[in-house]
Amino acid sequence: MRQTTTPTLSARCSQEAPAANISPAALYRTVETVTPTLLVDEADAFPEPTDLRGILNAGHTRSTAVVIRTVGEDHQPRQFSTWCPKLIASIGKFGIDN
Repeated sequence: MRQTTTPTLSARCSQEAPAANISPAALYRTVETVTPTLLVDEADAFPEPTDLRGILNAGHTRSTAVVIRTVGEDHQPRQFSTWCPKLIASIGKFGIDN
């Protein structure tokens, strides 16, 4: 089902961003810049625990869907939005404690 669901939904998404392998920094910078519909495949391959999983799970409301990272040579803190529609494809459970 995963092989057909993701491409089917991708064709109907606005500004889709397929991401089978993405770093945490690339994820929040892409969301901040583009506000895509994020299509993450192979989520079951994420190591436990991972910043990436935390960022994807963060924020069920726009006001709480942020990560804070330091930027620049002076390491100033900055908020990055992680608010966007997300489709997460995985074999088995994702983000649920067993």
